[in-house]
Parts: sequence; C-alpha cells; structure tokens
Amino acid sequence: MDHDQEKKTIDCFRNRLKQLIRVAPVLDVLHFLSDEQKELIKAKLQNEGENKAANLLLQEIISKTYPEGWFRELITALETVGCKQAANYMENNPPSPSLEAENDTYIRLIDLLKLSLINMKTRDVCHSCYERNILTAEDRETILAVTEQHGNMAGARVLLSQLPKNEFGWFSQFLDALEETEHIRLVQELRGEPDEPSESSADADKQQSLKDESELATQTDTKMGEEILDNSAPRSVSPPPSLAFGSSAEAAALDSSMDSSSVLSCMDSSAELSIGGTDLDLYEGSDEEMKREQATESLDQSGIALCHFKIMQTSGKQICLLLPRENLFCKVISVIQSKLE
Repeated sequence: MDHDQEKKTIDCFRNRLKQLIRVAPVLDVLHFLSDEQKELIKAKLQNEGENKAANLLLQEIISKTYPEGWFRELITALETVGCKQAANYMENNPPSPSLEAENDTYIRLIDLLKLSLINMKTRDVCHSCYERNILTAEDRETILAVTEQHGNMAGARVLLSQLPKNEFGWFSQFLDALEETEHIRLVQELRGEPDEPSESSADADKQQSLKDESELATQTDTKMGEEILDNSAPRSVSPPPSLAFGSSAEAAALDSSMDSSSVLSCMDSSAELSIGGTDLDLYEGSDEEMKREQATESLDQSGIALCHFKIMQTSGKQICLLLPRENLFCKVISVIQSKLE
C-alpha cells in the first residue's frame, strides 16, 4: 500500500479512529511529528478533549508529507500504547459489520447508563480492569490521579471513556471486573437482567406479610370485643318481660282488680307514699346508693316513660305501685312490708 492509499484509508475511517486513539501516549512515541505539531495537539487535548485532539492528529498526518516509514511507525505506536483496534482500521482490516454494530451498542449502553456507572468504586474497578488488560498503566495512573483530586465520579468518567479504545471483547472483561468488585446491580443493568429479589428475600417478605396480617386480625378482634362489651353494658334498667307495662296477663289483672282512681291514689308528683299517716321516703338510703341510682338514670332519660308496676293486697284493699326503675321498686316493696309488719 503506497503512502497516498494509506492516507486515504486513514481519512476513510477518521470518525472511528478519533474515538479509538489515546492521544497523549501516542505523541510520546511518534518521532516523525515536529515538536510544534505535538504542542499544538497537546493544547487541543487540554482545552477541548481527546476526540478533538485525535482529530487534529489525524489531520496533521493526512495533510503533511513525512519521511519513509512514517506509516509503520504510526501503527507500532498505536499497538504499543494499547490502541490495537485503531491500528487494525489503519491497516484496512476493520471488523465485520455485525461485530462493529455490537461494539457500538456496548458503547451506547455505557453512555446511557453513565449516571449509574459513575457511582462505582472507581479505584477497585480501575485495578481490576488493569489486571484484565483493558486499561493501560498510564490509564490507571490518570484515573487514580483524577479520583484523588476531583472525586470518585470524575475518575469513573475517565475510566469509562478509555474502555472503548480497546479491542473487541472489552465489554465482557468490564462486566467481569464489576462482578469481582461486587457491583452486581450494575452488571444486571448492563446485561438487561431484571432486578428481582432473591428467593430467601421473597420468603422473608412473605412471612413478614403473614405476620402483619395476623397482628392486624388480632387487633381487629380485640377492638370488636371491646365494642361488644361497651354495647352490652347496661345503659338503663328495663323492666323484665313479666313486669312490663304492656304484659297482657298483668294488664288484664290490673283492669279487673282496680280502677284508675285507686292507681292515682297511690302516687303523687314527688314519688312519695303515705300509709297510715306515715310518710315513706322512696329515696331513703345511703348517699352511695342515691348516687348510683342517679348515674343509672342519667344514662337514658327516655327510658323513664316505661314504668314498673306491682299490685299488693293490704287491709282488704289493692294498691298499685308504679316505679320508674326496678331498683326503686325493690326499695318501695321493702319499705311497705316493714311498715305493714
């Protein structure tokens, strides 16, 4: 291949080559370039980045005439500094279209997941990649220096930018380095695997869920039990069915044995009875009992309309007692009986 054909090949693959060349180390081993050209390229590298500097390097090579052997020197320099893939392109030995497309996919994937990848443990991954020959000694030194001066994320960006400059197969080696340094989640993202919990974790979550449901059911049962107890607590003392005012048997006995005048003669508005000229105080008793009765009555004021009644026979007369509460009825009966005796 003559010199003109060599330059045409470089120009044909220019867009590929500028992404694969490590500019600084290449300049150190190229001797056909002048010092002025090297300084110009280094300035471009410092100010605008490696792609711009690589593009300027290729432009200088294509546009100038150099002494015999320059092309072989360039190939050797690329291979020496770890740019084997760039050397293959320059020798017009590109990979197959499918392999090239696969490599482009890996580069694009690295770019898309960069926000996650820059959180890697840069120093550990850097050393692991160096051991797998996908980073050069100079790459490692640069990455560690940037990490020391500018932080872990800045160092990770430099590391990621250097990986695609290697021969094909660098991606699988990078995954192995991530696995070795315990970046399992990053490996799953790069491989497109779902981030599913382990079986033991799923079992633990299931057991915890069952435990929570059991505790919730227990709390619900306890609460329902308390509500039932509250609802079953007596709010008012209702008359027993046998003494209810609406009882048909007692109502019939009442109608047959007494009239309304005898009923009214037994009661007054102050709920006191008078028998044989003696006043009977229906609320006679201790203060504690009176308070308990008042508390019971205050629970349901509407229940006072339903009264208890009792028919008694004394001195040939029938007496009907109407009482608002059952406990009051018992007190009246005991008082009457003591007076009659």
